[in-house]
Amino acid sequence: MSKTTSTTTTDLAIIPNPARAVRVYDWDDRGGIDPLQRYFVGESWVVERGRQDRDLSVFTDGIQYWDRTVKRVIAIGEGDAEAIAELTATHARELAAALIAAADEIEAAKRDRQLDKPVNPLSVAGAFFAMFVIGSWLSWRAARADRRAARIARHPAGKKRFH
Repeated sequence: MSKTTSTTTTDLAIIPNPARAVRVYDWDDRGGIDPLQRYFVGESWVVERGRQDRDLSVFTDGIQYWDRTVKRVIAIGEGDAEAIAELTATHARELAAALIAAADEIEAAKRDRQLDKPVNPLSVAGAFFAMFVIGSWLSWRAARADRRAARIARHPAGKKRFH
């Protein structure tokens, strides 16, 4: 003989709201598809991004089942849209560490002034001109040294030369 149990509205009334829930919705079995459950929303935080971007919101929410078990997740939204949903606490900490590492990378790049300076086309052209002038001067010096060596070879040491 099997014994069936049912949950009545009176039984549900004695189940306390999930801890730290800010808003708790009505019980629902989703038309008999799922076990009896209710959705709740926890705390939320806003990351303001200025006028050009929509703010980010971070909030906790979850589901409480009729047997008092609770599933909690963290969600991140942009404006009114939910961008990343159902992060566990572990995932959120890993994401936070990755965001901090990325922020540190940006800060390090800002400290390296060479990466942030725009390239002046005139300075690039000036550098090429300077390399051309120096290269020409070095070629001239090498040719002059060759001519001098040839002259010395034509006139042995000890003989006077007149120009």
